Amino acid sequence: MAQIVFLYRNANMGSDQMRAIQIAKELQKRNLPVRTIPVKRNGKWIPPSELKHINYSIVFIIKMFSIDHLRVLKQNGNILVYDIVDRLINGSASNLSLFDCILTGSEWLSNHLFTKYKYKGHLEVLHHQWDPRYANIVVSAPELLFGYIGCGPVYSKNLYHAQELVSRGIQVINSESGQNITPLIRNKKNVPIEYRSDNIERMQINFNVHLNIRDPKNLEYFMKTNVKVSTAAVLDSLILTTSDPPASEILGEDYPYYIKSTQLDDILSAINYVKETYKTDIGEKAKKIMRSIKERTSIEHIANDYIRLCESLSLKLSPPINATSSKLGTICQVNNTN
Repeated sequence: MAQIVFLYRNANMGSDQMRAIQIAKELQKRNLPVRTIPVKRNGKWIPPSELKHINYSIVFIIKMFSIDHLRVLKQNGNILVYDIVDRLINGSASNLSLFDCILTGSEWLSNHLFTKYKYKGHLEVLHHQWDPRYANIVVSAPELLFGYIGCGPVYSKNLYHAQELVSRGIQVINSESGQNITPLIRNKKNVPIEYRSDNIERMQINFNVHLNIRDPKNLEYFMKTNVKVSTAAVLDSLILTTSDPPASEILGEDYPYYIKSTQLDDILSAINYVKETYKTDIGEKAKKIMRSIKERTSIEHIANDYIRLCESLSLKLSPPINATSSKLGTICQVNNTN
């Protein structure tokens, strides 16, 4: 297989940690030739010349990119894979055409890129794994309790009516710092941007039904990943969610706990429905679906998807790389430098 390279900005950021560092480490366990390279230094893009040594490789670019970087990488015969993660940045048709492959979180987004942006490269729906750092967290919820885990500064986009819900006992945890920010929201304080990845494994979670409430009038409703669902799954919890494509496509039509709309009355009605049915066959059905998602969004399973993709892309390299060979390139230690 060709050498695999992940370009990322900041190893402490959730998207870079999960889609670059974690995946690279898992692929490295399989004895694949993997490198990770931070492409920002002191908040600025590194010079394109520092990427000239990368050639005839499969290069994953996580979320944001520099056009100058792409041009150098393209000139050196690399296959460029754009992992959108949850936001289309610098998203013009001409920019996207520089990529040989784009990773999306849903069939809806793949179709959107094909129809609106006329993207003619390879589109791959590749689900988000749950964060392995959550695997050993013990949820302390003696009864049915509701809460939200997500990036603190943008919680309002994924938890509509947050202040009203907090006033009714909903807990909110900042996934970037591992801290409970419920008091900040209750008191209408700004949530600071803070990356404390060392806190994640010590996170204290006291709810067992996760909330994901997004507005279909907002493009982020369609752009986000399935990570909210996967996070609930690894914590052996349920999720109560709007029907945004990244969530509904992986949960399926049969999942019983969807929210009709972002209207507060509909949200409260859905919460009551979970409370009423949690111990019935309806609740058991939801738990079974979540157990299945926990298994198929583990990093081991998702790494298999990456391997299949890289084997296919290796065949497109010029000079061609034998996709069944792992002898090309040197397996490099994952670089965690910020």
